[in-house]
Amino acid sequence: MSGVLPHQAELVGWVLSDGYLSVSDITGNTSQKKDGSRVAVKMSVAQHKSKFYEEVKKCLKANVLEYSEGENSSGVAVFSIKPTQAREFLKSVGLPLLSKHKIDYTEWLLGLSHDALQAFLRAFWLADGHTKGNGVLYGTKVIYQNSGNIANAVALCSYLIGNTTITNLSSGYGTIRSQSRSTVTMQKAATKYVYGIVTGK
Repeated sequence: MSGVLPHQAELVGWVLSDGYLSVSDITGNTSQKKDGSRVAVKMSVAQHKSKFYEEVKKCLKANVLEYSEGENSSGVAVFSIKPTQAREFLKSVGLPLLSKHKIDYTEWLLGLSHDALQAFLRAFWLADGHTKGNGVLYGTKVIYQNSGNIANAVALCSYLIGNTTITNLSSGYGTIRSQSRSTVTMQKAATKYVYGIVTGK
């Protein structure tokens, strides 16, 4: 296990879903240091105050990160994390200093604990998804995403948790459906039980 904590994995989930992560190319300039360890990093999370604004603030507080808060042109709150802390955060969780669409998250996800995987997926579900059928606890979590490395990360996370995972991203944009296998099993068991009662009459 990598040692990444759930609140750290959650923040990565928020950044990849409702956030922004841009890392300057390494040029070898003195300001970046030769190894690129001081490369410029821009990391932020946007969230509407009527949705999960408090969830994002709580996550930032748990990660002890300094940030400034503003609004974009749509009136949505934007939490911009201090560049030096954003860079150190990426290093602390074991992610490379690259923009979010350039990172392969496979190895990173494989090193996460079950709790950290759950936290990562939950952030995506809150940001880009909804629950279909049977309520929040037993329903299928449907997450909308463009095809690519981030969608692959969400699907892999769902699979590693042990959920039944179905992707439909053939058109370049689509859905990732995630449902607990234990939920599916219990539903099947309940169906058989009811059927037994009926046939026993």
